[in-house]
Order: sequence, then C-alpha cells, then structure tokens
Amino acid sequence: MKIQIQNIQKAKDTVLSSSFYPMDEKFDIIRHKYTNYDQLASKLEVEFKNNRMERTRHYKVLVTNTALEIAKVFPSLFEASKRWYVKKVK
Repeated sequence: MKIQIQNIQKAKDTVLSSSFYPMDEKFDIIRHKYTNYDQLASKLEVEFKNNRMERTRHYKVLVTNTALEIAKVFPSLFEASKRWYVKKVK
C-alpha cells in the first residue's frame, strides 16, 4: 500500500500556482486528483469490511503516509498536510 503522486509538474503548474484556492483546498485537490489515496482507501473498506479495528489501523497508516508524501513532494503544503493528518487520525 504505497501512495503514488502522478503528474507532479502539472499539479505544481495548475493547483499550487493558483491564487484562487486556499492551501487546505489545494491539499485536498492534490490528494484526490493527483494521488492514489481514494483507491487505497476504498480497497481498505472492501478488504476489512468485517474487521473495523484492523481497517482503522491500516487507515491510520494510509493517512500518515499520504500526509508525509504530499508534504515531501510539495513542501508549501506542509501545514495543510499536518492539519488534515491531525483531523483524520484523532
């Protein structure tokens, strides 16, 4: 279960360079449009549908990896990434 970011340059040119979106919204756009986060989260739902504890454990790992990877590739989104992580894990 590895987070992959596609079209990094396109994300930088379109989303990050835009002054229209606040940073938290930029983070959400990149997370949904340029990573495989949604596919991995759906896979966890199906794979562990009868085991909530195990699903929660894997989901926290997925959230952690997603937040770290986006912050690593897009340093300007570090604070937005941190806020999303705290909201999702708590």
